[in-house]
Amino acid sequence: MGKYIPQNKAPILNYPSQYGSHTSMVNGEKTAKLTKKEQGEFVMCEDDYGTYKTEKWRLDCGLADPHRNSGNRFAVLSKKKTMK
Repeated sequence: MGKYIPQNKAPILNYPSQYGSHTSMVNGEKTAKLTKKEQGEFVMCEDDYGTYKTEKWRLDCGLADPHRNSGNRFAVLSKKKTMK
């Protein structure tokens, strides 16, 4: 029998982490379009799958951001792809 050789195929990340939101992901132009009340609490972040709104305290906190990993976000993306 052959010898098992594990393959290290880690995903290539374009951002500091796969699940959290970070200041490097903030889109200043889209954040400026938020209302004044929202600008105090929220920012618009962008990743490989699009743009999403999240709270400022979630940036660089070391926790997964539920807004980034929302199932609704991916459902909308899959509908857009099938409509094309």
